[in-house]
Parts: sequence; C-alpha cells; structure tokens
Amino acid sequence: MNTHAYGTTCGHSRAAIRERHPLSGIVLACLGILVCASIGAADVIDVSSLSEQDCLVTLGTADIAQSFLPQSTSITGASVKLRAGVGDSQPGDVTISLWTALPNDGGVMLQSATATGVRAGEFAEVYWTPVGNVANDELRYLVISGSNPSLCLAGATSDAYANGQAYAGDGYVALPSSDFVFETFALEAEKHLSNATVAGCLAPTSAELVQSFVPVRPGCAGAAFHIHPSLIGTTDFTVELWDAFPGSGTLLASGEARQRSNDDWVAVAWPSVEVDAEGATVYYLRLLGSDAGLCISGNFGVYEAGTAFASGNPLGDWDYAFEVIDTSHPCLYGRTNGSRQNVLQVNGSPGSSIDHVVTVNANEAIIGTMFKPGRGGNGKYVVHANLEAVSSDTSVRLPLAIGTVCHPLLLPEGGDPDAVWTQIRQPAIVGASRYFDGAPIPDPAKAPAIFLHRPDGDATHLPPGTEVTLQGVIVDPTSMSSKRVSATNAVIVRIQ
Repeated sequence: MNTHAYGTTCGHSRAAIRERHPLSGIVLACLGILVCASIGAADVIDVSSLSEQDCLVTLGTADIAQSFLPQSTSITGASVKLRAGVGDSQPGDVTISLWTALPNDGGVMLQSATATGVRAGEFAEVYWTPVGNVANDELRYLVISGSNPSLCLAGATSDAYANGQAYAGDGYVALPSSDFVFETFALEAEKHLSNATVAGCLAPTSAELVQSFVPVRPGCAGAAFHIHPSLIGTTDFTVELWDAFPGSGTLLASGEARQRSNDDWVAVAWPSVEVDAEGATVYYLRLLGSDAGLCISGNFGVYEAGTAFASGNPLGDWDYAFEVIDTSHPCLYGRTNGSRQNVLQVNGSPGSSIDHVVTVNANEAIIGTMFKPGRGGNGKYVVHANLEAVSSDTSVRLPLAIGTVCHPLLLPEGGDPDAVWTQIRQPAIVGASRYFDGAPIPDPAKAPAIFLHRPDGDATHLPPGTEVTLQGVIVDPTSMSSKRVSATNAVIVRIQ
C-alpha cells in the first residue's frame, strides 16, 4: 500500500495483508475481516453498483469512465472491481480520478488516487481529501486507468445503475445500459440546511464575504454558498471555517470548489473537525473567489443565529444562502444489521440519539449488554473500553464497509483499550479479556449476554467525572460488509 500525491490507497490483496502485523490476518480471519489500511475516519458507501455479469473492457482500452449521481454532500473515494480470471495473472496499479464532467467535455479533475498491486478478482479502492458537492444535483465522473492492460473491469450490461453509465474507447464512447462494478465513498454526515432560501443577490465576490453561524452538532465537515444567477462567470472558490472572525481567530478547516458558475452551489467538504455545539458559540465561514465577477445569494430575516458580513461590515438581519455539513462523531452509530441497530447497551439504553451518552450517578449500577443483530449470527464479539475522549483524531474506519469505530481496534494499529471483553483469543491483536485495573477476567458469554456487571458502580476505577467509551465488532449475517462483520454502536458512559 502506498500514499500518492493525490490520496491514500488500498488494494484488497494478500500482499497488503502481509505488510501488516503477522498475526493481524489470524484474528481478523476469525471475525471475517480483511486487513486494510485505516484510511479516513468517517467514510461510508454513498453510491454502489455491484451487479457483475462479465468483463466489460480491459485496462488497455482508452478513455474509460463511469458517471454517477452523488447521494451525499461529500465524496472521499471510490472503488472498481477487476474481473476474476481475466488477465496475465500479474497485478497492476489502478488509478481512479473524480471529474466534474468527461475530460473531453470541459470536465475538471477534482481528485485522483492510485491503488497499487491489485489482482484480478479484487477491488481497487482509493481515498482522497473530501470533495464537496450538493447531493442529487449534478453528475460526477470516475475516470479509470491502469498499468496492466490485460486486467479487465467487471460490470454488467443490464442497466444495473440507473443514474449513470459506463464509457470506454477513444473520446469516451458511451456504453448505453452498461455499468462497471463500482462504489463511491462519502463522509458520514448530515447536511443541516441552515439557510438555503435564495432571495436575491446580496454581495459581490469582490468583497470579503463572511457568514457567522452556531453549530447544532459537535462536528463540522463542510459548507456551501449559493451563487446568484444575476451575474455570469465561472471561477474557483475556497471556503474556510474559523473559530472567530477571520484574521482574529484560528483557521480550523478549508476546502476548494473548482469551476463554479452562476446559479451553482459552492460546496466544499473537509475531514470533520470538532466544534462547540453545547451553547451559543459562534463560528465563521469565509468565502474566497479567484475571480471577483460573481454575486452570492442572500435573504432577510431567515436565519436568526448569525449574520452576513461584507468587507468586515455586518449586514444586519441579512444572511447569505448557505449550508453547513454537520456531523456527530460518525463512529458512534455502528453498522449492525445494515441499519445502525443498537446491539450494545448500558443500563438498558444505547444512549441519547445524537451523542450516544448514558449518564450514571456514582455508586449506581453499570451493566453492559451485547445483543445479537436482528438476523442472528453466532454471537461472537469483541468490546473495548477507552477512557480517552472521542474525537475525529481517534476515529478509525474499518475496511469493506464494516464501519467506523471511535478508537483504534487492533493493537498493532494503535489500539490501546483500558478494558477488554473478547472471545477472540488473540491477545496480541485485540487484547485479552481484562478489567480497568489490568487484572484478567473470564471471557464473556456469546450474545445476547451481559459482559459488564457492576451493580454498585466502580468508584475506584470509574469515579465521578469519568467518561468511558464502549464499542466493538460483532458477527452480523446481514452486515453491509461482504465479510459479515459489523462495528457495533458506541455508548459513552459519563459518571457524575
């Protein structure tokens, strides 16, 4: 596995497994997990077309592409599959690029990354810095090429994906009713429509444009502004997130939107950053355009928690037409049963709906329970307890749509749990069952089972003021992953 100039890569290959800890494959085979780099803390499948009938085109073909309609407000990567049994039995590198349109039709490349050493029958999977877009708004294009011309892209000719199609041959020849096997990935986020009403042209992009807002969730993963149709032009934009008025505070994140025109949304995305959503903390979005010839839409009296600024001057009750992508630690929700089923509970609860917190008074019972997924399974699971607070930096994406966990799961990959309950007896990989004091404890029973039982709390190891996160993985017959394993939901236990 290699990191390239434009992104991070993962080829699902045995060679990739051998690069990592020698015992990793053993324990993950017990759970059905294929080892892969922990790339991107918050990626989920956005668009998927997995219908496979045959080899569609070899990588020796010129001008290969697949169009698709994004469903999320960010794109963080993509994958394509190589048809098993086709090729010269040698691996190859596969490059996937994201474009606004076909390269011969005025398209602009937004991101690109290369998966190395991919073999026939495997997925070439790549990731990059999130690219913002407006969901269900515009087609995007995956342009595909490879170093081994004998390898072949798998696909179907049955119009398996209704919102796009395959292209191949000089000049990107359309292949009607054909689609490659492909998936795209996105930040797991919720688009909060802060102020999407478009009333008129509020301020020209020649001014320094700033919009203040108050977050409603503890993460911010991007934002968008609307370009009013009154002026005509095309330019690149940058959107920045600040914790105080730009220039007087700290720049927290930024993203670029290329070649946006009148009546477009300037949508950008970035890896989710922590923001204060507990009270009325104000944050600021700054919009910078490389060409000053456009105007940003706005409206009056719609969004009460902030205001628009132009060249440093507040515009009263006026606001720009803008959106914010909010996140609530995507790692909290799990992927069990394909529907975020809350199999992990503490004191009979998975916690609050947004932050999954269960509050317990000191000396009250703390009872952790693991349930089977909705479609059953053999009940095997692993649970880690971590006393470190959850943040974007601690979250780790597991491969093959297994899910995102709030702390590293594998010890060789940075996992450092404070307590472990496991039936997978590979202590070098996931740890042995032990309590917070480090003392060994019996392995828990298979789900459904109580794995943690402290009827009077634990003032010694979990005193008032403690925050501990419980989370793991469980065998799940209806997992979104082909390995039938899912990350459980997390529960954050706060002791008061």
